[in-house]
Amino acid sequence: MADEKSRSSVGAVVKEIDRMSLDDETSDTTSDSIQTVDSEGATALIVTKVNESVFEGGQSQAEFESVFRAYDDMASFQYLKSFRRARVVFDSQKAAKSAKINLHRTNVCGHVIYCYYSHVLPVSEGKYNLHLQPPVPPRNFLISPPTSPPVGWESAPEHEPLVNYDLLTALAGLTPGEAHEFEAASEKHPAIVVHVCEDPEGYIGTAARIPQTGRPEQHT
Repeated sequence: MADEKSRSSVGAVVKEIDRMSLDDETSDTTSDSIQTVDSEGATALIVTKVNESVFEGGQSQAEFESVFRAYDDMASFQYLKSFRRARVVFDSQKAAKSAKINLHRTNVCGHVIYCYYSHVLPVSEGKYNLHLQPPVPPRNFLISPPTSPPVGWESAPEHEPLVNYDLLTALAGLTPGEAHEFEAASEKHPAIVVHVCEDPEGYIGTAARIPQTGRPEQHT
């Protein structure tokens, strides 16, 4: 369960990063209007244009975290060095909103940072379920399409299982405890004989033991 939550959190961060473009960081009115709408329910911020020294740890990272912990002592941080971004998670929506309003476009550790609300997509079985669902029963078949479907190709449901009634009749006619010869022996192949077991449970553990081959004599 912990691994699933971790993967969901990482996936949500990556999707949030992909969603935000560089144009959002330099826009004045469009970005603000979008963030006003997206602020509802958000408890995390994506901080962009973070000074590279912050990712090295030490004094710069401590200073960076102290700026956000002024709004929430329990804030946690996830650093994305390749993107020069950080994700800050707060305990409440109020703390996230206060930090966003006061720290957006402010100088932190020698760089002007930009703060954006981060939303985690819910993982549930409701209408927001992002998992691939099986097709509806009328289309639930196992026929795979060709590698390069020709023009006009349409998939079709599988046919019902083919029942060989002749084979079932022949099997039902076998008498338990007797040997039934299906193919007589000839010069080219042996006979094919089927022995029907009377009590299958009685044969458990009665396999013949293979005798050990004796060691050949050594001549000295």
